[in-house]
Amino acid sequence: MSIRVFEDVGAAKKNSSLKIGRVESVGPVAVVAANLSAASNVVVSFARERTGTPIYSDKDTVATAEDTGYTGNLALIDFTGEALNNKPIVPRSVVVTPATAGIVLHDGGDGYMYTPLGVQAGTIDYFTGAIDLHYPVGSAPNGKLNATYYYQDEALVAGGQRNYGIVAGLIDEPLAIYVACDNKAGARVKVESAATWI
Repeated sequence: MSIRVFEDVGAAKKNSSLKIGRVESVGPVAVVAANLSAASNVVVSFARERTGTPIYSDKDTVATAEDTGYTGNLALIDFTGEALNNKPIVPRSVVVTPATAGIVLHDGGDGYMYTPLGVQAGTIDYFTGAIDLHYPVGSAPNGKLNATYYYQDEALVAGGQRNYGIVAGLIDEPLAIYVACDNKAGARVKVESAATWI
């Protein structure tokens, strides 16, 4: 068994998570992400590459059943003007659930919310927290619309560097590393990973 170091440089897109790196390992993984942009803030997320199952880092904190400020009444399908409280939000982590009845919406990691059938049903801004929901006709929710999501304790600041330790003993699939940024011009991000390898 040995330690191998992986390095990738990729581009972050405004409010959409793009894969910039991939690590295979049989043990714990440590990842350092360096924002090479002087004008953009970056948020980093991780997932198992084949299944898409998220892996949360030591910088990620869960917000459970936060009131979005929206309430359904089985008639309204459009909800706009509210924002989630904690930022930056980890892409692909937002789930909106009606308290009484209705479909559950999931964040696709591309700035859009989706129904279980993959229909676009709103938008999410990972950096401002702004969330607008547009339920398909015939699927108006009922009750308070609550959001559960992960957010990072701090943004990866422009030109800065943060260490993200993956809390996992066994990475049974390749680990995909994603980034999104808050600037239309994008951002360059360098990722360095140390992994246990056979």
